[in-house]
Amino acid sequence: MRKILVLAPHPDDEVLGVGGTIAKWASEGDEVYVAILTCVKAPDFDEQISVVGRQEAQLAHQFLGVKKTIFLDLPVLALDSVGHVKVNQAITDLMRSVSPDVLFIPFIGDVHQDHKWFANSAMVASRPFYDFAPSTILAYETL
Repeated sequence: MRKILVLAPHPDDEVLGVGGTIAKWASEGDEVYVAILTCVKAPDFDEQISVVGRQEAQLAHQFLGVKKTIFLDLPVLALDSVGHVKVNQAITDLMRSVSPDVLFIPFIGDVHQDHKWFANSAMVASRPFYDFAPSTILAYETL
């Protein structure tokens, strides 16, 4: 049994990018964790969007066999307001808590700025000198 961690910048990225793989590996007995990294926040967005997004993500994850869904609640489209150091630390703390064997990250070439940001942060958190670093890192594309 492996521990799989999927980093999803936004709710649905993980389903669009690796939903079939999540379902396959979960059905084979692997523990799959999904971390939704951002959420919408007022005043830029109606916070009801975030509530509905969480509910839909949890339903989809239950259907796919995800063991645990984690929400980091970083600000969507405003990661620069948090800064690289804090985002890197949030991902590192997440990696430490899950200690995955396999890590799925957004493709650094995706068009969306949040995807690029998290791809870089995931690589920082996956440095091989960490005892919780995954043995396998895979990138998925969602544009």
